[in-house]
Amino acid sequence: VSTTGLVDVEAKTLLISSAVPEQTVTPLAPIFKAAGRKQVIVENDMHALAARWMLSEGALLREDVLMVLLEDGRVGATMLINGRANRGCALGANEIVHMRFPIHVPLCYCGREGCLERIFSSGYLSQINGVRAGALGQAMTGSQLDSDASGRILSLLVQGLSNAVNFMRPHRLILTGSFTDDDAFFQRISQSTRPLLLSGI
Repeated sequence: VSTTGLVDVEAKTLLISSAVPEQTVTPLAPIFKAAGRKQVIVENDMHALAARWMLSEGALLREDVLMVLLEDGRVGATMLINGRANRGCALGANEIVHMRFPIHVPLCYCGREGCLERIFSSGYLSQINGVRAGALGQAMTGSQLDSDASGRILSLLVQGLSNAVNFMRPHRLILTGSFTDDDAFFQRISQSTRPLLLSGI
């Protein structure tokens, strides 16, 4: 079962989640009941994505990998340590998308303003550039990467990624999602992130 938020497995409850912001506690007992005697594993979607990547790409189990998903208004992250998804309690890898910058952006699902997840979105692009919603995909390709609005979003994204790498010290940073299919976007992110990394990384 994939969910976002903080789960108390013993009590079978979802304590807090952006998926149901109006509720303080959401019972998960019906899911466990429907499963009967089958084992129920509650995970978030990034852990599932990381596990699939590890199995399909033959990742080295001795490597620590920070995986970041980049989608329009939906940025996720997780850390694989020795080939296993870390829940993020110690490192906070799952929460780097809620790294906040002192700028006005659309309100995040977590209820705060300035989150990296909302910065990398068509909503923020519309706010700073006056373009129609849903245009982030076009703004992050080819020559559009040189525009002021795209440059501003990329600069903040790169700062967030480099801060995460500098703090967590993974062997590798893996970027995934539809945006990384564009060579120009991927090269720009890669070239812009490297100079901000600590020299030992």
